[in-house]
Amino acid sequence: MRILWLTHEHPQFPGPAHRAWTQLALSELSKRHQITFVNLRDLPDAARCFLLSQHIQVLTEASAPASKSLFARLQRKCLRVGRRLVLPDVFYRWSAESASVRGAQLSQIQARDFDLAVVDHLGFANLLSFLPKAIKRCVIVANIGEFLYTPTRNHNLLEQLWLSYRRYRLRRADLRALEHIDLAVCMNQTEKTWIDSQAKVKTCLAPVATDPSYFRESVPAQAHLPQIPWLVFTASFEHPPNVDAALFLCNDILPLVRVKIPNAGVLLVGLNPPAAVTTLAEKDNSIVVTGAVSDVRSYMAAASVYVAPVRYGAGVKVKVMESLSAGMATVATSVACSGLGVRNRQELIIADEPQEFASAVISLLEDKNLRTELGSCGASFAMDNFDYKKRVQELEHAWSELIGDENIANTCRSKR
Repeated sequence: MRILWLTHEHPQFPGPAHRAWTQLALSELSKRHQITFVNLRDLPDAARCFLLSQHIQVLTEASAPASKSLFARLQRKCLRVGRRLVLPDVFYRWSAESASVRGAQLSQIQARDFDLAVVDHLGFANLLSFLPKAIKRCVIVANIGEFLYTPTRNHNLLEQLWLSYRRYRLRRADLRALEHIDLAVCMNQTEKTWIDSQAKVKTCLAPVATDPSYFRESVPAQAHLPQIPWLVFTASFEHPPNVDAALFLCNDILPLVRVKIPNAGVLLVGLNPPAAVTTLAEKDNSIVVTGAVSDVRSYMAAASVYVAPVRYGAGVKVKVMESLSAGMATVATSVACSGLGVRNRQELIIADEPQEFASAVISLLEDKNLRTELGSCGASFAMDNFDYKKRVQELEHAWSELIGDENIANTCRSKR
């Protein structure tokens, strides 16, 4: 197949979930298909080198040149403020929809150039409308506003009203975006069912995946950390549900754990922690906020238990895939386990309430054999279910059926 891949993220493995998945998928797809890569933001040199090493053609970045006019500077300032304080995702998608230079570049593509165009974010699906109709259009649905901002009883009234409003606005944006595509690749069954009921578009289920063998490699633990029972949570803290999870962990769960294990500590590892998260470490010496790190595995190796106390959100939590792949005893909420197919007390422990979550953590910290057994079962499950090569084959099968290439479809079917 000749595939045009449009993304707002640069490939980076290891790295944040979406970037990591992009690199893994492209590295596998490029072995059998002709890939042309269009980045909707600036492309780092490391990412460009990776793409060229995989013989992937890189088109000139489709970003608009920054205007120096006073009005343009004021507009960019408003967007930056709006994305952080007002309606981040609505502003984010609006700015994508207004990218006339990107659309002008894509409109020059001819139908004979590609069989399939793939965009990895619903917010940019409108760009596919600039392509010839003969090119099949696919979006990888990473997050849906319907579930990304679902209020829960853990939020106060003001938070519930605010999340409900953001959910309403994103639902409308998502449904408009789905009008431009032929196939929606969904991360979990819940999101697939919602799209099936709301939009007239073909869907398939193919969650993101990881490289379990990478996380199974033995890596020395961070030597500077004290030898205490650590809980570790890895995440990109640009994502509001991850900030909420960190606060929930440190404010509600950790005090209950310390009733039985007073010296328990927390490692919060990931990009761009906001003030609400960094303040946690300032108040408690046993809470460590690292910011971006070169290798999360060294922090995971230092911890006894991996925790994923995510209370709301959408998509599939790659962080849980990675913890299971690493053979770590894991405690996670039902939201964090959505779409993974894991079983409670088989591959990990599922707990939603603070006391229930804390009790699960305590039981693992106090019983090394239980940690080892649970980690081993989780690692075996990850090797069987989270391997990116198998997931790419599922994508190839869905795409080949979409464009009517029976030869590729039969090949992918025989490999599965």
